[in-house]
Amino acid sequence: MLNYQKRFWREKVFNYVSAAAALFFILTVMAMFFYPGGTRRDPTAQGYTFFRNFFSDLGAIHTYPGAPNFISASLFFSAMTLAGLSVILFSIAFPQLFQKPGAGRIPGMLGSLVGIITGLCFVGIAFTPADILTYAHGQFSAWGFRFFMLAAFFWA
Repeated sequence: MLNYQKRFWREKVFNYVSAAAALFFILTVMAMFFYPGGTRRDPTAQGYTFFRNFFSDLGAIHTYPGAPNFISASLFFSAMTLAGLSVILFSIAFPQLFQKPGAGRIPGMLGSLVGIITGLCFVGIAFTPADILTYAHGQFSAWGFRFFMLAAFFWA
C-alpha cells in the first residue's frame, strides 16, 4: 500500500495536474469563443478580443453592454476552479519529492504552503465574477498571482 501511495503522489498527481493544465487551456479558449463581445473601452466590440478584453471578462455574468455571458462564464468558472484545485494538489504533492533532509526541503515546503494559498485564490477568482463582486475578484486576482510568483520562487 505504501508503494502505491508514493507512486500516486509522485506520478499520478503530476499526470492529473498536467491533464488539468491542458483542460484549463481548452476551457478558456472555448470561453473566448463563446464570449458575446464588448470591452471596457468599446462595448460594441464583437467577440472576445485577446488584447483588449481582460481575462476576467470571460467570467463576468454580463458583458460590458449588458448581454448575458452565461456560457463563457460557466467555462471560465470551471477552468479557474480546476486550475486552483490543481495548484493545491500540486502543492501537496511537490514536497513528496524531497523526502531526504537537505537544502531543498524547507523552500519546497514553503513553496507548497504558498502554493495552497495560491490555489485558494484561483478558486476565489472563479467564485467572484468581476462584474458583480469587483473588489473581491480584484483582490483574489492580485494576491493569487503574487502568491504564485512567491511559490515559484521557493520551488525554484
